[in-house]
Amino acid sequence: LDKFVDYINESKKRLKAEMNPSKKKLNDVADRIIKSHRFLKQGRLTPKK
Repeated sequence: LDKFVDYINESKKRLKAEMNPSKKKLNDVADRIIKSHRFLKQGRLTPKK
């Protein structure tokens, strides 16, 4: 999963370099996935809103 998170972080850097609306949406999804991953690492099953 850590490699997956690294991959998403790299993708986000690339997306910021050439941002457009559909890429923005993808970025938001990546943010959500990373947040969920952080919560999992902390031992919680679902992120708090």
